[in-house]
Amino acid sequence: QRLSPQGIFADLQNDLRAIDPTLDASYTDLEGNVIDLRTYKGRPIIINAWATWMPFSHTELPIIDAVASRYGEDIVVIAMNRMEDRAFIQAFLTTLPSMSHTVFLTDPADTFYRAVDGYAMPETVFYRRDGTMVEHIRGVMSETDLVAGIEEILAD
Repeated sequence: QRLSPQGIFADLQNDLRAIDPTLDASYTDLEGNVIDLRTYKGRPIIINAWATWMPFSHTELPIIDAVASRYGEDIVVIAMNRMEDRAFIQAFLTTLPSMSHTVFLTDPADTFYRAVDGYAMPETVFYRRDGTMVEHIRGVMSETDLVAGIEEILAD
């Protein structure tokens, strides 16, 4: 295993495959509403796959939200939870600072994580406005990595 500023296993080259973030999958928000990722089509999107059992999520999610607040409506930040119960997720989120710049979705079938060939946790994927993947960070990312990824997807 290799730790780097780009995340665990960052030297593997298949990370940058083109993956459509508008997978035909069933995602729900924390109120139980079905959300279609195509709602965000035409906007740069960052999707962070996370789980309450992952210690890094406790520190990374607030950083992601704080950075997202600097960009406002220019980007969409989605925290995609991996197969956990909505009530459990909501209870976990009460232990974190308020996060109003992140869309929290649940992925009961773990569709997104499997689609991006997930094998580390957390995993963060950056998409351009046209839905093409720009970067895939496996493992924990720094604030610098996050800002660099956002700047790259906004450069289009």
